[in-house]
Amino acid sequence: MLMMACLSSPGTPLDTGPLFPTWSGTQIGEEGDEACLLEGTDWEDEASAPPGSELTPAEVRAAMGGDFDGVLLSAWQGEADLIATVALDGSAQALSDSTDGCPSALGISGTIELMAGSLIGLQAPIKLTVQGRLGRFEALLDEDVLSGDLSPGILPDDADTLSLLLQGSNTDGAWSGDLEWQLLRSTGTEAAEAASWSAE
Repeated sequence: MLMMACLSSPGTPLDTGPLFPTWSGTQIGEEGDEACLLEGTDWEDEASAPPGSELTPAEVRAAMGGDFDGVLLSAWQGEADLIATVALDGSAQALSDSTDGCPSALGISGTIELMAGSLIGLQAPIKLTVQGRLGRFEALLDEDVLSGDLSPGILPDDADTLSLLLQGSNTDGAWSGDLEWQLLRSTGTEAAEAASWSAE
């Protein structure tokens, strides 16, 4: 069920070290952690920027949407050429938080697809938040929506649900981000680095 195929090409000798390292995650989630709860209202003017954003919806769609070439570097399985396809075809919203004083922003929904050789293939819905000129998103994906050989290693005996947190940010049209395994086990939720990615 877990994606643990060996990436070695035919005729290439295997590394003498462990093929799949034992899980060594770190505890995540601290008491008192809170995030901004931004509420959105439709922003229909594609040519003007809502409060908090220096970019209009039209500028964001043009600069941050489309096809991008780059690389995915896994934590211990090497790297692969990456194709990132970002479709920002959802509605634009003005985002604000009236209770905690979090910065206002522009929000645009869409999808992202990452394809990196045999390592990974995924498609996920995203909500891009743009503050100033920085766009960013994160999406938590169930393991069963992933394809490819990217592996979390040998999981502990009390492993329960395995998910992948996908994060990305864009400045001046260039994307970068991280992939992080999140494992639910009897002692709580733990995280381990999966990969980093960049594309432009």
